[in-house]
Amino acid sequence: LGKGTQIRHPIRVVLDRSGTCDPNSTVFQDQDTIPTLWVTESKKSIEGVQKIQTTELPQVVSAVNSFCDEVNTDGDVMIEGGSVVINNFIESGLISKLRLYRSQLILEKGVPLFPVKPGKKLVLQKVRKLGLGIEEIYEIK
Repeated sequence: LGKGTQIRHPIRVVLDRSGTCDPNSTVFQDQDTIPTLWVTESKKSIEGVQKIQTTELPQVVSAVNSFCDEVNTDGDVMIEGGSVVINNFIESGLISKLRLYRSQLILEKGVPLFPVKPGKKLVLQKVRKLGLGIEEIYEIK
């Protein structure tokens, strides 16, 4: 990167139903550069981290929208999750692009990403090798 080049990070949404994430984890330590919203049902709190105490999709959507307005982002949000989370966000119409990382490592039997065919159309835009896995970028229509 050239001098003066600014790295832009998406807002990070950490889905942690039971509140088991380590509060000392790096994911919570870089709030100045990567704003993070912690979504959990836990009563715990982490200093300096904004939290929403629910995992119900309508409330999560509202909280993510409000958080985006609060930190004045252009809408880039990174949500890490499994097939249920991904499918809920696709079906809700809240995402226009899916960046999928696939690893060569499969834990146990593996879990299908789309156990049911999504109601939206996923159009593959790009595939590239990334470390030991691949990155796939889809437009959602």
